[in-house]
Amino acid sequence: MRELAQRNIISPTGKATWSWRAIDTLLSNEKYRGNSTASTAWMIGDPRSKPRDKYLYQAHHEAIIDEETFLAVAEKKKRRSNIES
Repeated sequence: MRELAQRNIISPTGKATWSWRAIDTLLSNEKYRGNSTASTAWMIGDPRSKPRDKYLYQAHHEAIIDEETFLAVAEKKKRRSNIES
Protein backbone atom coordinates (compact mmCIF):
# COMPACT_ATOMS: atom_id res chain seq x y z
CA MET A 1 0.00 0.00 0.00
CA ARG A 2 2.85 2.34 0.84
CA GLU A 3 4.56 1.77 -2.48
CA LEU A 4 1.38 2.56 -4.40
CA ALA A 5 1.05 5.82 -2.46
CA GLN A 6 4.74 6.70 -2.98
CA ARG A 7 4.36 6.13 -6.72
CA ASN A 8 1.18 8.28 -6.74
CA ILE A 9 -0.90 5.44 -8.19
CA ILE A 10 -4.56 6.04 -7.47
CA SER A 11 -6.98 3.24 -6.60
CA PRO A 12 -9.67 2.01 -9.02
CA THR A 13 -12.15 4.24 -7.18
CA GLY A 14 -9.94 7.29 -7.75
CA LYS A 15 -8.66 7.62 -4.18
CA ALA A 16 -5.05 8.10 -3.12
CA THR A 17 -5.29 5.25 -0.60
CA TRP A 18 -5.82 1.60 -1.54
CA SER A 19 -8.01 -0.82 0.43
CA TRP A 20 -6.91 -4.38 1.13
CA ARG A 21 -9.85 -5.63 -0.95
CA ALA A 22 -8.75 -3.58 -3.98
CA ILE A 23 -5.23 -5.02 -3.73
CA ASP A 24 -6.59 -8.56 -3.32
CA THR A 25 -8.74 -8.07 -6.43
CA LEU A 26 -5.75 -6.76 -8.38
CA LEU A 27 -3.70 -9.81 -7.38
CA SER A 28 -6.50 -12.26 -8.26
CA ASN A 29 -8.10 -10.95 -11.46
CA GLU A 30 -7.00 -12.17 -14.91
CA LYS A 31 -7.52 -8.72 -16.39
CA TYR A 32 -4.71 -7.23 -14.33
CA ARG A 33 -2.19 -9.64 -15.84
CA GLY A 34 -3.12 -8.57 -19.35
CA ASN A 35 -5.68 -11.25 -20.18
CA SER A 36 -9.35 -10.92 -21.01
CA THR A 37 -12.17 -13.46 -20.89
CA ALA A 38 -15.28 -13.58 -23.05
CA SER A 39 -18.19 -15.93 -23.44
CA THR A 40 -20.75 -16.67 -26.12
CA ALA A 41 -24.14 -14.96 -25.98
CA TRP A 42 -27.29 -16.73 -24.81
CA MET A 43 -30.88 -15.85 -24.09
CA ILE A 44 -31.72 -15.16 -20.44
CA GLY A 45 -34.62 -17.29 -19.23
CA ASP A 46 -34.60 -19.52 -22.31
CA PRO A 47 -34.86 -23.14 -21.03
CA ARG A 48 -33.08 -24.34 -24.17
CA SER A 49 -29.99 -22.25 -23.42
CA LYS A 50 -26.85 -24.27 -22.97
CA PRO A 51 -23.89 -23.42 -20.75
CA ARG A 52 -21.84 -20.70 -22.40
CA ASP A 53 -18.42 -21.33 -23.89
CA LYS A 54 -15.67 -19.22 -22.34
CA TYR A 55 -12.62 -17.90 -24.13
CA LEU A 56 -9.37 -16.52 -22.73
CA TYR A 57 -7.50 -13.88 -24.72
CA GLN A 58 -3.91 -13.81 -23.50
CA ALA A 59 -1.80 -10.64 -23.76
CA HIS A 60 -4.96 -8.74 -24.68
CA HIS A 61 -3.72 -5.49 -23.12
CA GLU A 62 -0.83 -4.17 -21.02
CA ALA A 63 -0.48 -6.03 -17.73
CA ILE A 64 -0.44 -4.27 -14.36
CA ILE A 65 1.04 -7.29 -12.56
CA ASP A 66 3.60 -9.67 -14.04
CA GLU A 67 2.80 -13.36 -14.61
CA GLU A 68 5.32 -14.65 -12.06
CA THR A 69 3.93 -12.51 -9.23
CA PHE A 70 0.33 -13.32 -10.15
CA LEU A 71 1.00 -17.09 -10.04
CA ALA A 72 3.01 -16.82 -6.80
CA VAL A 73 0.15 -14.95 -5.11
CA ALA A 74 -2.39 -17.49 -6.38
CA GLU A 75 -0.30 -20.35 -4.98
CA LYS A 76 0.16 -18.60 -1.63
CA LYS A 77 -3.59 -17.87 -1.37
CA LYS A 78 -4.33 -21.52 -2.17
CA ARG A 79 -1.96 -22.72 0.58
CA ARG A 80 -3.50 -20.33 3.12
CA SER A 81 -7.05 -21.27 2.24
CA ASN A 82 -8.87 -23.45 4.74
CA ILE A 83 -11.03 -24.96 2.00
CA GLU A 84 -9.97 -28.40 0.86
CA SER A 85 -10.61 -29.53 -2.70
